[in-house]
Amino acid sequence: MDSLELRKNLAGLIARDTTGAPRDGVFPRHSNALVTATASTGPMTVNVAAFEAALVRQGGPLWMQNDGTVAVSIATAPVANSRIDVVYARQNESAAPMSDGSDTAVIDVVTGTPSGSPVKPSIPVGALELATVVVPTGVTATTGGGVVITQTYACTASSGGVVRLRNQAEQDAWSPADGSLGWRLDTGALLNRVSGVWRVVAGSSDTRNRAVGTTNTFTNPTTPSDFTQTADKDALDMTFVKHSAGTTLRVSMQIPFVFSSGAAQVLSAVINIAGTDYVVAAQVVPTAPFYGTLTAVRDITGVAAGSTAIKPRVQSQSAASVAVNATTRVSYRVDEI
Repeated sequence: MDSLELRKNLAGLIARDTTGAPRDGVFPRHSNALVTATASTGPMTVNVAAFEAALVRQGGPLWMQNDGTVAVSIATAPVANSRIDVVYARQNESAAPMSDGSDTAVIDVVTGTPSGSPVKPSIPVGALELATVVVPTGVTATTGGGVVITQTYACTASSGGVVRLRNQAEQDAWSPADGSLGWRLDTGALLNRVSGVWRVVAGSSDTRNRAVGTTNTFTNPTTPSDFTQTADKDALDMTFVKHSAGTTLRVSMQIPFVFSSGAAQVLSAVINIAGTDYVVAAQVVPTAPFYGTLTAVRDITGVAAGSTAIKPRVQSQSAASVAVNATTRVSYRVDEI
């Protein structure tokens, strides 16, 4: 068995997608930054901390270790505009079919091209991107103003382990077998792959619970209407991160109300999700006056993944005056299931 065949056999030791391709990335020791700025000016540098990683070439993994902090030189800042540099790690290989000229491990940087709208340059084949560095004009150290270092390294894990996913884009790009686990670094949600879709195991829920500061009066709200007092509306609005298009949002609501004028009709508590209104609770009320509470739970499907604006609203069937009085407590909860 030659080294390439052995490498392909070892692919089963790390996380893979549904095609069997191993996932390259860093085996995380921690959640700290790997690439950090320094005050060095001759030349500018960034520091790369110790790490272990799996790189993928010729269909199989190649293990690499950086056992201590490495200073990587950054080229002199451009005289105009900005550029994006990419810090990367790569294991050179001289044995055929590779022809790198050495077998040394390399941590280096690809210098981008200055531009008013700079783009990220490509890194060598088989390399693992660790971070990008935005270098503006005139800086003399990476601690200087306008320098932005973004950690971009992907993470991997042993087979059956939990893969850390930096954001929604990384989650969407990773398609492992059912039963695989992922953890979103940006939201803290634990994910499980079920029937080809990421499902939330834990971590994706949000609640609003507010004693309204001033009476909110809804006059003839025959279309879903926002809370009328700005402070209350702002406090009740939320931005919710939904992790998968295939999951369900479970919404529970409770809105106490005073039906002060109007004929017998239906009043509704509505949740607006990404611009679409959904009736969560509806109650038949007699001719005013009447006091009650709109409360119910509804499961909502078909909401796209990503950051989603959510807000509670009130609706009447016909002409009416509805109030949510000062100090009345309005609450709702959203869970991704």
